[in-house]
Amino acid sequence: HILCAMRDAEAGQGWREVFLSAQPEASAFSAAEALALGHSIVLLDALVSDQECETLLQEAALVANRVRAASTADESNAGANTAARIRMPVTEMLDIAGQDLCDKVLLRALVQVRAEMPELTISLFGDCLHDDAQTCVHSKSLEFADGEPAVNIYTAGGCFKPHEDGQRGGTAFWS
Repeated sequence: HILCAMRDAEAGQGWREVFLSAQPEASAFSAAEALALGHSIVLLDALVSDQECETLLQEAALVANRVRAASTADESNAGANTAARIRMPVTEMLDIAGQDLCDKVLLRALVQVRAEMPELTISLFGDCLHDDAQTCVHSKSLEFADGEPAVNIYTAGGCFKPHEDGQRGGTAFWS
């Protein structure tokens, strides 16, 4: 890539870009390209209602508490989970209604990103996404890393570090 002049973070109706690095090259691409390369994240405003957030939180917290209790009883069975972080695939953490709600949120995000940055959805998903997509969680055309999509539940001391998981791009976490 040829680096162009520094640019301001982009924004649109209901979204804004945040640079993940202070390095000049991090902001040298369009928001879509910077996001695809892991230089930026895009925050989607008002994506989830307070009620939807509370519903997902209650269900996931209930399961996380059970996992913590079982892990405390049998430390050898903790796996990737710790007292401060419980991580499980959506299909294991949430019941059918929770998975459906997760799908609604993911599809809502895709519709918004597709409308604002169509080139991003094309570069990330190619022709895997269709306008009539009914699911992300159970999609046969989307490829996820093992254990994804997942829910992470944190307590004090828990963290999720930016990483690359062998799929396209990497994972950055914003809180």
